[in-house]
Amino acid sequence: MTLLKLFQIILEMSFLGTITALVIIIVKKIFKNKINPAWHYLVWLILLIRLIIPYAPESSISIFNFFTHNQQKIEEIQSPIIRDIGSISIDSNNKKTQITTWQQEIIDKNPSPKPASQKKSFPEGKLEDFNRLTNLKKYLPFISEENLNEDSIHLFHIAGLIWMFGVCLAGIYIIWVQISYGIKIKKLPICSDKNTILIYENCKTRMKAHRKIPLIMDYEINTPSLMGFFYPKIIISPNYIDLLTADELRYVFMHELSHYKQKDIIIRWILIILQFLHWFNPVLWFAFNKIRQDSETACDNRVLSYIKPEEYKKYGNTMLKMLDFFSGYNYPYGVAGMLNQKKKYIMERVQNIVKFKKHYLIWSLVGIVLFLGLAIFLLTNAQKQPEEVIKIKYEAEEIAQEAEFGRIGRIRILTNGKILTNDIINRHFILIDNQGNKE
Repeated sequence: MTLLKLFQIILEMSFLGTITALVIIIVKKIFKNKINPAWHYLVWLILLIRLIIPYAPESSISIFNFFTHNQQKIEEIQSPIIRDIGSISIDSNNKKTQITTWQQEIIDKNPSPKPASQKKSFPEGKLEDFNRLTNLKKYLPFISEENLNEDSIHLFHIAGLIWMFGVCLAGIYIIWVQISYGIKIKKLPICSDKNTILIYENCKTRMKAHRKIPLIMDYEINTPSLMGFFYPKIIISPNYIDLLTADELRYVFMHELSHYKQKDIIIRWILIILQFLHWFNPVLWFAFNKIRQDSETACDNRVLSYIKPEEYKKYGNTMLKMLDFFSGYNYPYGVAGMLNQKKKYIMERVQNIVKFKKHYLIWSLVGIVLFLGLAIFLLTNAQKQPEEVIKIKYEAEEIAQEAEFGRIGRIRILTNGKILTNDIINRHFILIDNQGNKE
């Protein structure tokens, strides 16, 4: 796969992902306080699938039928077209048709002059790039054959190189940060405080987190965080252990274990990869930030399901207490932390925790229906429209008149009732249906 082919796929997926993200944001806004926070987080899975898988089935009910652009051809339709004068067969609608001897003789005896409206020609090796840009017309209406030339292809090359440079730069930086922090993690001590370990193990047992997840001490980290794609671990500052009560530590551990139960580390790394692949798209950056926010809200909701209603306020106050003592965040990429957002959003989370009420079953069913509906509308592609969109009417008198002047060759009636003839001057075959439409 060439760089430009990959860049074309990224552009198309970025366009489809942008539409998907905007639709999801609007739907979430409408049902903001009515549906469970877990649904608000789960619905983003549709966007991730849309951005990860480049192919999808076509559907007449796909929402992308409203956004794709199908440009009409202004020229006459020549179907089937003789691509090579030395060929003895032609392709029409993916079916091969044999050219008879008399048709070949007419073509050989009547060489046609070069048409006045010659299509653009490109140097060898440029035609594939021209076709690639032409394929983008469906998603980018400002692209047309009229403004496609060598300069536009050159600009497409430059854009592809700039995109790849951005991807490589982001990838190198993230790898460097992860390697540096990974080396540091190996030197950090494991928690040895017996009371803290007992609280932590009780939380693991209650939340059925049976995997070994070590508790690592790091004075420099400002917020408790879960990290590690293959070997998960919770990083916490010893200052938190000294500051927080036993109940408050329990809330912190349950929140981080909720990230583990939700497989949020996998989601975070998917977001990182998608974010530097689509670094040029601010809409997707905004959507990815919303996904991280909904991840934290879903974890809060999971913690509330394990504690008593009278503890809700204490859980919210724990977050405020941590926020007062440890402002800002200095976590590496790919981690899920309890306070890894701006203060404004954390305050909103606390308000939602204090006002938390269980949602009715009916709204859970509405969430399921919405998820399935959005999946059908957003995970299918627009139906391809026929390329030959303009049908030219040919009256019987016009055909006969052209035949008199020697432009039209012999007329042959096919078994399906259609008429096959050939334009001797322009050297192409004409197929006419029962309604007089040229195909």
